[in-house]
Amino acid sequence: MLFLGGALLLVALYLPWQRISVDPSEFGDQRGSVDSLLHLFGGSDLFEGWNSGVAPAAALAALLLAGLSAVAFARPALTSRLPLGRCALAAAYFGVAVAVDTRLQGELAVRGIGADLHFAYGAYLGLGGAAALLLAALALRRAELPKLRSPFALTAAILTAGLLLVSLVPWSQFRDFEYTGIAAATAQMAAVVAICTPGAPRSLALVAGLFTAASFSVATTSGLERTYGAWLGIGLAIGFAVLALSGGIRRPELERIPWTELVLSAAALLLVTSFFLPWQEVCYSAEDLGTSSGLCVSSKGWVSEAAAGAAILAMALLAGALGRLDRLPPRAELAAGIALLVTTLGFQFGHGGMFDLGYGFWIGAACAAVIAVLAATSLSPPPLDARLAPIALCLAYLAVVVPTWWGVLSFDAPRFFWFAPFSWITIAGALLALTLIRLWLERPPDTRLLFVVPALIATLAGLDLARAEGISWGGGIVLGLCALLALFAWVENARGLGRLHVPEILRIDRL
Repeated sequence: MLFLGGALLLVALYLPWQRISVDPSEFGDQRGSVDSLLHLFGGSDLFEGWNSGVAPAAALAALLLAGLSAVAFARPALTSRLPLGRCALAAAYFGVAVAVDTRLQGELAVRGIGADLHFAYGAYLGLGGAAALLLAALALRRAELPKLRSPFALTAAILTAGLLLVSLVPWSQFRDFEYTGIAAATAQMAAVVAICTPGAPRSLALVAGLFTAASFSVATTSGLERTYGAWLGIGLAIGFAVLALSGGIRRPELERIPWTELVLSAAALLLVTSFFLPWQEVCYSAEDLGTSSGLCVSSKGWVSEAAAGAAILAMALLAGALGRLDRLPPRAELAAGIALLVTTLGFQFGHGGMFDLGYGFWIGAACAAVIAVLAATSLSPPPLDARLAPIALCLAYLAVVVPTWWGVLSFDAPRFFWFAPFSWITIAGALLALTLIRLWLERPPDTRLLFVVPALIATLAGLDLARAEGISWGGGIVLGLCALLALFAWVENARGLGRLHVPEILRIDRL
């Protein structure tokens, strides 16, 4: 049921979720303009699931759930150790959020034109999959529910339920247009963290409150006005913070932590703080007409998925430096991801002649530079052998995907390399490429991950290619690179790339 529900939700994203119908008889002599309107709407199906800003998060949650369900089906002994219940709840919630978000977009589109809005078959399919996920997760984890009766877990569950509900209501508005809270990347991250909070360490509640407060700060970006949803959200953020601090604050033994770890932790904490500051500013001159004359508008760093991704990596870096957690990725991998996302955020905010980078960008860029330098000092030079070839392929993947995020290529280059919009899906693919580079450098004895990671990157690329209903040059290059990476993994598993040598007849160093 979990596997089928996740697959059903994933398929539903490619289908229409809202349809618009117009009765031409109500318009009398304006029948011709109504016919043009119907032609513009393409019949009745207009809003697919992918048109929602929540769709990438729903796709990732559904894909992760399907993969974990397949692993649990193949290895039943791992079922109790896999987060199937939390993944099912996240996928179901994002499925409902897609329906709410597309409904709101449809209402904005038909406002003032005398049209009717209805749920399409894609919405019924997606909501049916979400209901199946909830029932299956409840049946699978019903024995674990009594463990959530502690005061902390019960309070965290109440706050989580409140946050999930409040995120579906409007948080901001511009004139008569309203925008839900879940449409923001920070709200999506807050929902995921909040779902994981019951039964987890108290520090996770503080992270959920942080991302909820970030969503509150985004609600006034570019002249938007906050609505009641934002104020309810900031109240829940305070509740999460109080819950996290109710057990007291454990003071870390700073005297036992090396100075490099302290500087790294301070830089990571300051980087997260910088996202609350202006990263972009635009000022209209006094000669401009209208209400914008002489007005300056700023945007916080949290408005992009890149900021939310960099923040979660910085928190992982902070937890690894102060908490000495062994299950986190190495600091070099986290630092590379932070540098990549902060650079992307800088290009996104600095692109365009009328926009100026705010002081928040310079603070964040300096923190990312400090993190990258300190992480690079712990690296050792890689051995020069055939294993550098798959690392070069990973770098080639990043060279294809990342520059299209930045908009620094020529006019025709983005059309050649571009294959997917910037979203959680492409961010996940880039971070997986960094993980694969680390695996090839570490050369683990178990080579199965060398197969799994390229397969995941290809699957993520396939989600976007199926959305575009075609394979572009960039998509073909990405799939080809994934196939070559899988080939190198097979060679490593069979005989080891380190044993491959250049034939004596081709060695020019002997000439």
